[in-house]
Amino acid sequence: MKVNVFNETYYDIDIKYYKYFLYNLLIVSEVKGDVNLLFCDDEYIKKLNNDFRNKNKATDVLTFPMGDADEGGDIVISYEWVKNRYSEEKIKKQY
Repeated sequence: MKVNVFNETYYDIDIKYYKYFLYNLLIVSEVKGDVNLLFCDDEYIKKLNNDFRNKNKATDVLTFPMGDADEGGDIVISYEWVKNRYSEEKIKKQY
């Protein structure tokens, strides 16, 4: 099992934190395959969403499994989308 985390944004993201968290999550979940986590912007995830789901809009996260649940896959997160829509103030208002 291998975990890769990539930051393709201009945000300062602590990749080591996400890699550590994801790696331990995969151990607990007994995932044997490799997992790639990519942080991108709205434009990139919008293109993926259009190419793979025929939805011409940005979204927060897309996943691309490699087969069965324990085989790993790719996770793409629009950090821009999440940051703009899930600010701490907005989350506090919901709860």
